[in-house]
Amino acid sequence: MASQSKMRTLILVGALSLHAIFEGLVFGLSSGEVGDILGTMSAVLIHKSIIAFSTGMQLVSSEIEVS
Repeated sequence: MASQSKMRTLILVGALSLHAIFEGLVFGLSSGEVGDILGTMSAVLIHKSIIAFSTGMQLVSSEIEVS
């Protein structure tokens, strides 16, 4: 069961890394106008906050032992 937990963790890290790459592409492909960049930054900030909260809640509810 420990190997399954490690595999799930690796998949999660890989998925979040791929997600971050796509978020970086959004900034790279933006038009460069200040209003567009600020709107994109605020959307990504809200999005990241929600992801961080839900990931933290998932970790707390999983009751993983800290060693």
